[in-house]
Amino acid sequence: MSNYISKSDFIDILSETVNSGRDFSFTPTGHSMKPMLNGTTDTVLLTKKPEKLNKYDVALYVRRSDNALVLHRVVTVNDESYTMSGDNQYYFDFDIRHDDVLAVVKSFVHNSKTYSVKSLRFIIYSRVILVKKYIRLFISKIYHKVLK
Repeated sequence: MSNYISKSDFIDILSETVNSGRDFSFTPTGHSMKPMLNGTTDTVLLTKKPEKLNKYDVALYVRRSDNALVLHRVVTVNDESYTMSGDNQYYFDFDIRHDDVLAVVKSFVHNSKTYSVKSLRFIIYSRVILVKKYIRLFISKIYHKVLK
């Protein structure tokens, strides 16, 4: 028996749950949010999105370019959109509209331990992971310029 449902059913159930004021738990797949999340064993607890996301929030959204469900961190808050990126990725998703966002992470379980996104540990981690991303991008640009 499969534990998977269709993407449209998942979105319907998720939306109905969080919009009624309840939280929604699931195990995301993939590696884009490592080391925060192991995409096969860790779980996230999603809650209703706020009126406006903040930098460092982790949100589940539908990426319009390929209609994929994506769980990434807010890197930049713009007037009418967000820039998102996975902690384990070099590329960014630009122009994510608020309507594309389905829910935000409230807490997560990693290695059998629960972490709140309001905890000081998570807040520090979120800032450090973005600084590391920009340092890696800077070093990568220098490396590729030297090799050319």
